[in-house]
Amino acid sequence: MGRPLNKRYFGATGASDATVPVRFHDGSSLIEGYIVEQKGSNKFKCSNDGDTIERTCFLTSDGSTPNANNECQIIGIGAGGAAIAIAKITGRKAVDYDGNSYTWATEDDSTESLLRLTAI
Repeated sequence: MGRPLNKRYFGATGASDATVPVRFHDGSSLIEGYIVEQKGSNKFKCSNDGDTIERTCFLTSDGSTPNANNECQIIGIGAGGAAIAIAKITGRKAVDYDGNSYTWATEDDSTESLLRLTAI
């Protein structure tokens, strides 16, 4: 799995500490939420901000928006504000679906958490 994500990056979005945001599908709809626990470089236990829905999800196989139960997506913001779907994330780097590697950092503007990507 490489270096796992530090647990300080898990938790509700928009909190005082920036976290890694995630979108996941609960079988009927797309949910904006957060990571509860990392199970692998592309497998996460996810929850909505109200803690009423929890799923163990895999990142989508092609970076598309999750449309089936137990699929999730992590989107990072790259140079120029471009949205980049993440295929794999570890404690020090993220890799997109084209094989490009990035260092990452979290930001929070008190309404949402963002994942900022810098190409390496």
